[in-house]
Amino acid sequence: MVPTLDQARRIIWAVRDLDYMPANADRGRILFAFFCVMLYCGLRPAEAVALKVDNCHLPVRGWGKLTLTSSAPEVGELWTDDGQRYEQRGLKHRDPKAVRVVPIPPDLVKILRLHLMDFAPAADWWLFYDGPDHAFLKGQMYRRVWDRARKAALSGAEYASPLARRVYTLRHFNASTLLQAGLDTADVARRLGHSIQTLLTIYAHWIDTGEERANALIDAVLARETRPFNALTSTNEPGSRGPATGQPAAELRATA
Repeated sequence: MVPTLDQARRIIWAVRDLDYMPANADRGRILFAFFCVMLYCGLRPAEAVALKVDNCHLPVRGWGKLTLTSSAPEVGELWTDDGQRYEQRGLKHRDPKAVRVVPIPPDLVKILRLHLMDFAPAADWWLFYDGPDHAFLKGQMYRRVWDRARKAALSGAEYASPLARRVYTLRHFNASTLLQAGLDTADVARRLGHSIQTLLTIYAHWIDTGEERANALIDAVLARETRPFNALTSTNEPGSRGPATGQPAAELRATA
């Protein structure tokens, strides 16, 4: 279940305030920025893990952008060439050399700038890591932290529900927010790294305000027609051209 903005922020802020082992004292602040990236620009977890300094354009004011070039899904040591728990790959469903440019709002720009002031990037220039040895962010670890933060931030009923149970719902929140804001579907798909067909299949049915917005647009069009209904006819008179149109009878005779 996708959280509201308030619920998502409550959980993410709780991540910072949890108690951590002394060796992982910085874990909460690093994961705070990590989760914010998914909330504010809809990255997949594997894309956020692989985010590097040179992927980020973070101006002092205004919007910034992330130029995504890779992802780092966790696949297990047995399935990689070097025994690592992750594998460096291109973007999902894209050519290995493809890039994706994602605009990021000023709030996230500020968060990432502060993150880089507090935490130097790892040797491979990755922004996010775990512990003093800059270890790879393991999915099991950040999912466990996310669950602890949910429990701390939500009510008992909310925690027991499916609300924001998966970290991936941050990406879903971002997608539904962009669609509700009225962005062009092609632009939303481009930001998320989806085809338009996939975007509409997965996300469009979540827009509970879509029907109301469509009805309002139709009402606006109908309001422009001021002639009474009894002045309209769908004539079948001989000689009339084309299908019935609902034009006034006098206009139809004039054009026949």
